Amino acid sequence: MKFSQTNFEQSSYKTPEFIAFAKEFKKQIKAELNKVGAELNSFNVGHFYLSGFFYKGEQCYYFSWHNGDSNLMYRTAKDTRDFTGGSNCWMKLGDSFEQMRLK
Repeated sequence: MKFSQTNFEQSSYKTPEFIAFAKEFKKQIKAELNKVGAELNSFNVGHFYLSGFFYKGEQCYYFSWHNGDSNLMYRTAKDTRDFTGGSNCWMKLGDSFEQMRLK
């Protein structure tokens, strides 16, 4: 996943630029996950952050990205309600998901 802008001016509402970024982010994360045999389960667009869950086989993972970050955080989870899960792992937004340490 590669993006030209990852730092958005914050306001009291989601800006059109951030909404467009979130839409493209979801499209790209789905494509990247498919490349490694994983599937997006849920995707949340918060107030200048994105998060969600995906599965690779039976293993569930949580991910999140916050405004201004150049990295995506991910970790194992018990299920789609587990927001504390395993140890945090990080990958640059420009890196291939094939480099992720997925079980």
